[in-house]
Amino acid sequence: MNYEERMNEYYKDFSENDKYIASCILQNEKDCIRLTIHEFAQKYHVSSSALSRFAQKLHLTGYSELRSILRLSREEEKSEKLSLKEAVLANYHKMAEDVRKNDYSKLFDKIYHAERILIFASGYSQARAASEWKRIFLPLQKRIYYMHGHDMVKPFEKMAEKEACKDLENERLRELNEAAQNISYGDIHSGVAIQVHRITDVDRDLETQYEEISAPLLAISKKLQKSVKQELKDSQRGGKQTGLVMGRRLDAHALCRNDGKVFYKNALPNDIPQLSVALLLDESGSMSCGDRATYARAAAIILYDFCQELDIPIMVYGHSTGYSTGVDLYSYAEFESFDRDDKYRMMDISARGSNRDGAALRFVAEQLSRRTEEIRLLILISDGQPADWGYSGTAAEEDLRGIKQEYRRKGLIFVAAAIGDDKENIERIYGDSFMDISDLNQLPVKLAATLKRYIRV
Repeated sequence: MNYEERMNEYYKDFSENDKYIASCILQNEKDCIRLTIHEFAQKYHVSSSALSRFAQKLHLTGYSELRSILRLSREEEKSEKLSLKEAVLANYHKMAEDVRKNDYSKLFDKIYHAERILIFASGYSQARAASEWKRIFLPLQKRIYYMHGHDMVKPFEKMAEKEACKDLENERLRELNEAAQNISYGDIHSGVAIQVHRITDVDRDLETQYEEISAPLLAISKKLQKSVKQELKDSQRGGKQTGLVMGRRLDAHALCRNDGKVFYKNALPNDIPQLSVALLLDESGSMSCGDRATYARAAAIILYDFCQELDIPIMVYGHSTGYSTGVDLYSYAEFESFDRDDKYRMMDISARGSNRDGAALRFVAEQLSRRTEEIRLLILISDGQPADWGYSGTAAEEDLRGIKQEYRRKGLIFVAAAIGDDKENIERIYGDSFMDISDLNQLPVKLAATLKRYIRV
């Protein structure tokens, strides 16, 4: 399907923001083809994450594939303008040029050594070409099968998309580890190895585990979203706000009320500040006590769904240390999703080894500091003080306080949610960023309430 066909197919699922982006791309196709995602986002005042999610709503892997589809559509439009004779000649010239430029020796070698060959024919002409293949290779006694019909298109597209996403994820993991090595963590972490882990190909077991536990968690997320969405619409739209206890204008229609809410005011439309969120989870061994890791995982799933539905970019990381591997960072969700499987990756959140909080905090803070949103919120969930070989006590606390102060100057907002018995020490480290979570059941609600507060700024 070309861009306009995909638009018509999936338009019913678009949000208002998606409709604006769709219109923007239709009116500026050349720029979309020419510019990178960040350049296009900056020029037309949309976020790059919103562009990426828009492409996924068109059932594409991302913005790059969207650009390719637009480019192909424009080429098809140009080719339609050629006469039949010119089109035939152009095709022959293009085919000859492709044969000249490309090396097909590897393909021929694979065909020669293959025991069987499967050919997919999507239409009548392709089926005739497949039959010709069978005739040509008959002397070689090759078993050639061909499949045809639109019923095979989607399975093949899904297979191709999965492979493409796997390649992109492997490339991303390499880039994350390169980024981790290029950060200066300070003398206290000198000689400590930093490694980023990410599941590049999500298996069915994680999907099944997610489906088994997600329903009540997503219900909480939807309830939290509902309380915010109407406020966002009202704030963006402006208008008359009624039912106020105090004010300068009396509402004649409310004078019969007995609760004193008889005032109103005319609210001007407000721009909702752009917000991005990073969630960092303590995955030390002590998180196994009292199902803390389970509650942290549930909070991550709820918060992730909450942000996704409200178009808030979010990344989710966990951290721990091994006996000999140094600091292990676990990437569960990234700001830009390739395969839309991050929700399943979060099922791998668990209690592991020790915790060297400073290195993990600096890595995540550095990634968040590169975002362009007006408000950048870094939320930590921890059950205790940092504790690793050569990293504990006063020195470790000073390291964490220094990181917090450094990135606060860069505009980051910190929230440290304490869920264990070591709350006094966590409060001493993070000061005014401390959040006391005495009841683990309230963890996702309190975190979502924190997000809601910044959304309303």
